[in-house]
Amino acid sequence: MSFSFVHISDHHLLHSADELLLGFSPGHAFRKVLRFISEHLAREIDFIVSGGDLVEIPDLVSYETAKRLMDLRPGSLAPGPGFVRAEGLNGLPIYFLPGNHDDRKNFYRSLYVEQTMLGLMNAYFEHDGIRFLCLDLGTEIKGVLSEETFGFLKACLTDQPAIILSHQPVVRIGAKWLDKYLAKRLGRFWKILAQKKVLGILSGHVHISYDQVVNGIQVMGTRSTAFPFAPLGEKVICLWPPHIRVIHIKKGVLSSRLIEVPLD
Repeated sequence: MSFSFVHISDHHLLHSADELLLGFSPGHAFRKVLRFISEHLAREIDFIVSGGDLVEIPDLVSYETAKRLMDLRPGSLAPGPGFVRAEGLNGLPIYFLPGNHDDRKNFYRSLYVEQTMLGLMNAYFEHDGIRFLCLDLGTEIKGVLSEETFGFLKACLTDQPAIILSHQPVVRIGAKWLDKYLAKRLGRFWKILAQKKVLGILSGHVHISYDQVVNGIQVMGTRSTAFPFAPLGEKVICLWPPHIRVIHIKKGVLSSRLIEVPLD
């Protein structure tokens, strides 16, 4: 059991690839990230996970722009995979999580050709003996651990090794204005995880990279491919470059490294 994948998140793509958001070009940055993956990582990774907020304004125009930027061949059912062909990637598999900015109906309609479910995207996929659980914490900036999501987690978290994927984080990151949006009932969440083989948890949403260990589980966030935030008590947007997080699984052990992607 040995494989690698990339986690990226919070792309906030707009109606056109060249449009600006807060003076920043999400489309330009996203292309740079895809090109970096193509040139430096594609030979060592098996797939990409996109951790939510694919678009800023969740209408069909934005999703069509995202698909063009990726030259995406959509998957059949959520969470995928679809296949990215842009920037020399030649069909690399990609799995998508929805974020709070993503309209679920337009998200499904654009990215999955056979999807009929239009509610929360609690779903899983498996790769080389690892079960990847995608938890949907809702469409609000504050995460919501619903009964539906708890039920999915309890039913699908078995004795099989697992990695949990969510858009909203499940830990405080030390930025007061962001930590107030942390979901309630996290004690119940961690209780369900107890005694299970959870190798790691990956999230986005806060646009900040972080690494923690909680109850023996690695908990990680990945800086936005769009504008990052500073880990401060108030909202401060930075000009730091995007992060790519490379995850490697070997003999049931998870390791990761962060890579900054230059935008010049």
